[in-house]
Amino acid sequence: MLYLMKHILEEDIYSYLLEKSSIFKVVMKEDFQYAEDMLYYIFEKAESKSKKMILSLFQEIAPPEKRDKIMTIAEELRAEGRAEALKTIDQIASQKLQEGKLEGKLEGEKNKAIAKITDLSVDELKNLLH
Repeated sequence: MLYLMKHILEEDIYSYLLEKSSIFKVVMKEDFQYAEDMLYYIFEKAESKSKKMILSLFQEIAPPEKRDKIMTIAEELRAEGRAEALKTIDQIASQKLQEGKLEGKLEGEKNKAIAKITDLSVDELKNLLH
C-alpha cells in the first residue's frame, strides 16, 4: 500500500498498476479485503482517465469467486459519482439562482435611481427601456 501511495498522484496510474499487476494478483488471493481497500483508495485519490481500464484490470486479476465483488465496487463507485454530480449541479443551480436574484435587485435599484434623476416613474422608465 505504501508503494501505491507513493505513485497515487502520477498523471495516470493505470500504467503503474498494469506493471505491478502480478503483485496485486497475489494480494487479491491472500487478502482480498486489502485489495478492495486499495481499489477504493485508487478511485478516491488517483487522477486517472482510465478508470474503466483499472476496473477491468482488477476484474481480470481477481480470483474468479471475487470478480462479482469487483463489479459491485464498480457499481458503488458509479452511484457515488452520480450522486456527487447531482450535488454539484444543485449547487451551481442554487448559485445561479442567487446571482439572478441579486442582478434583479441591482437592476431594480438602478431603475429607481434613474427614475429619480429623470423625474420619470419606474413604470415609465421600464416602458422606455423595453
